[in-house]
This record gives sequence, structure tokens and C-alpha cells, in this order.
Amino acid sequence: MSGSSTHFSLICEMAYTGTWTGHVIELIDADLAADGSVAGTNDYFIYARAAADNTCGSLHVREHVTNDPPPDGSARAVGTILAGTGDWAGSTGTAFISGTVLGGAGIGGYSGSWERPLPRTAPSSVPCLPPTPGVPLDR
Repeated sequence: MSGSSTHFSLICEMAYTGTWTGHVIELIDADLAADGSVAGTNDYFIYARAAADNTCGSLHVREHVTNDPPPDGSARAVGTILAGTGDWAGSTGTAFISGTVLGGAGIGGYSGSWERPLPRTAPSSVPCLPPTPGVPLDR
């Protein structure tokens, strides 16, 4: 990053449907440089049910994020699972995201590893309790 920068914090929420069904809350804390590049952290909290085995819980992942200035806009995020609850307590792993972010739209890929205790297969009728509003995991 070059030149002066502006610090910003954002809170985002997204719904997921697919491998997991649930929602994510992201807490982004970063600096935007005069050249358009970004560097900071993204703590995200996943509250979901895994379709494959009906387990549910939450994960807290902290990513270190960088985004090159336009016109390139290359973005990278490297994350580590810090905590898990419910069926996902004891989870560990990493995530790597790369792509391009320009004008608020992004394209790219996601890969990672997720190690967790042996899952129990739960009936889908067992509720996956939502988090307490305003209290993300262990932050």
C-alpha cells in the first residue's frame, strides 16, 4: 500500500445454501490506500447445518485480506479457523480465497481444509440453534 490510507470497518451478513445451509456474519477491519489497494482482517462467523450429515454449529474464521489497486484488483485472503461450537467444536483448518474484485463485484475461487471431530449424524428435525443476536462466538 502506498500513500495515505483510510481505516474502515464493515459488518456484512450473507445467507448460504448448498454444502451448508445457514448464514454468515463478517466483521471487516481494513485500510483503504489512496491507490485503491486494501489490507486488513475479516473475522467471519458461520452459523449453519451441513447437508451431508445434518450436523450443525458455528465456526469463527479470521482471514488476512489484501486487494491490489485497480485496474488489476487481484484479491487474496488466507484464513484460519479459530473456534467452533455445537457439532463443530474442536474444528481446525485453513481457507484460501483468490480472485478479482472490481466495482463491488468479484470472481474467483475458494479452497481450504476443515478438520473436525468425528461427526454424529443428526436427524434433520433436530433444530440448529441460531446464535444469540449481537454475540458472535468468541470475539
